[in-house]
Amino acid sequence: MRDRPGGAELLAEARRLLREELVPTLAGAQRYQALMIANALGMAERELLAGERPLEAERAALSRLLSREGSLAALSATLAAALRDGRLAGDPEAYVLLLEETRSRLAESNPRALEEG
Repeated sequence: MRDRPGGAELLAEARRLLREELVPTLAGAQRYQALMIANALGMAERELLAGERPLEAERAALSRLLSREGSLAALSATLAAALRDGRLAGDPEAYVLLLEETRSRLAESNPRALEEG
């Protein structure tokens, strides 16, 4: 067992301090850069908390859709090729997979975008 605070908690606290205490003292480009750093810390925190689950879920979904096994990178490349050449045109399962993957990625990178839609 790791000591507390853990990595995600440290990132959350660093982000809080940056946003609440440092950003208000900055202006212009420095303020923008600090906010970008705060957003990156939030993304890293969410990725750390999620662990490998989203990647394994994506690999499993691709494997089902494509009826083959492989690494996430290999299955993603196969999906891209199938989309480019039209093999999955109009395929409702492919559509659902792409939509779910977009939502999953947004949950880590920009969760507020999901609230707006």
